[in-house]
Amino acid sequence: MSRRCITVSPDDDIREATRLMAAEQVRRLPVVEGDKVVGIVSLGDMARTHKFDMEASKALSEISENVKKL
Repeated sequence: MSRRCITVSPDDDIREATRLMAAEQVRRLPVVEGDKVVGIVSLGDMARTHKFDMEASKALSEISENVKKL
């Protein structure tokens, strides 16, 4: 069984990455440029950036709530 890999590009908006994390229930996303992984972005990275703290906290909260339901 294989699953699609959820990624972002270096050009993607940080808000889109945060929304994608919440929607897909993941805490980290590979950053892919062309066919190469050039980095990884995490909710923790975003939470350390004051400007996006509330968005990252909301996404993390949504992920945590769904894990508790399992």
